[in-house]
Amino acid sequence: MQYEDHVLAYSNIHKAPLWVCEHLTHENVDKSSESISREHSKFRSDESVFPAFRSHNKDYLHSGYDRGHLAAAANHRQSQSAMDDTFFLSNICPQTGKGLNRSKW
Repeated sequence: MQYEDHVLAYSNIHKAPLWVCEHLTHENVDKSSESISREHSKFRSDESVFPAFRSHNKDYLHSGYDRGHLAAAANHRQSQSAMDDTFFLSNICPQTGKGLNRSKW
């Protein structure tokens, strides 16, 4: 699956990404702009995934798991659309919060 600044392979069985490949440059990662923010992004189902294999926000509700990015949103600050792409649930997998998703690793 191809997006503005990353590609990924998606598992229909697990409804999660198998791997992600990002195109990162020093200029893009260090870019800072008040208009480009994860506050403007929302987790959402990826309409390019066949409906039977698509993950949904409700899959994470009361699951005990965070929605963990494989292509990190903070690495894609060159445009709001590139950051928004990282919030497709096709780029997300379940991660424990404390000690992994909510920590530096």
